[in-house]
Amino acid sequence: PRVKSSCRFKRPLRFEEEVEVKLMVADIRERSISYAFQFWKEDVGERVKAAVGEAVAACVSFDQSTGVMIPIQIPEHFRSKISQI
Repeated sequence: PRVKSSCRFKRPLRFEEEVEVKLMVADIRERSISYAFQFWKEDVGERVKAAVGEAVAACVSFDQSTGVMIPIQIPEHFRSKISQI
């Protein structure tokens, strides 16, 4: 699940406006991954950064019968795939 997210808009973004999203892995910790992102758009023929932000996702084990989430270490096979990006 996402445990933190934020976004700072530098330019307006409007409904149905096309944007390019650049997503980067900012940090990999024992039980969470932090991402940084940027939204880019065309503005009067110029490519401009419209927004920047971050999100943190936690790695958990989820018990469907109780709804309880328990933090766990990121599995090595997943960590190695993310590290290649």
